[in-house]
Amino acid sequence: MWASSETGATPTGTLLFVPGGLGPLAASAVLVRASGRSVRAWLREVFAARVALRYYILALALPGIVEYPLFLGFIILFGGGLEEPGWRGYLLPALQETYSPLTAGLIVGVVWAGWHLPLVFISGTIQHTLRLGLYLLQLVELSILLTWLTNRSHRSGSFWRWSLASSLWDTASTAT
Repeated sequence: MWASSETGATPTGTLLFVPGGLGPLAASAVLVRASGRSVRAWLREVFAARVALRYYILALALPGIVEYPLFLGFIILFGGGLEEPGWRGYLLPALQETYSPLTAGLIVGVVWAGWHLPLVFISGTIQHTLRLGLYLLQLVELSILLTWLTNRSHRSGSFWRWSLASSLWDTASTAT
């Protein structure tokens, strides 16, 4: 049922998505009943909300603790993190010899956005799923923030900060 829907894209997709998500619950209720157990008691047990707060915190944090660093590391090593020495290790300092940090950050942001523009038109890329204007504006905004970070840290070991900040943004933008 799920496979036949365009999740949320159409009213039909939405209507098919909900029952598809309820499939495992319905099948489990049938199996509980078939085993002679009370479905009502089973549902009370499954949906019991009185659990120690630490388990709710763990349930919320655990996926991020395990998955997010792996994805982030992948982006730093193989994704946008590798661009940063070019943008902020060379281009930004060269521009700041002539321009103010704000202007240099804006210029780097516009060049950075132009560099990523083709990805917006390539099906299958994360950028293809994002709103064009907002995506490009966010790159310019992030460039200004990274310019500030670069200048505040006096560029020493900045690759890690640039890559981390850039990759965090990439990771966060894929989650939305």
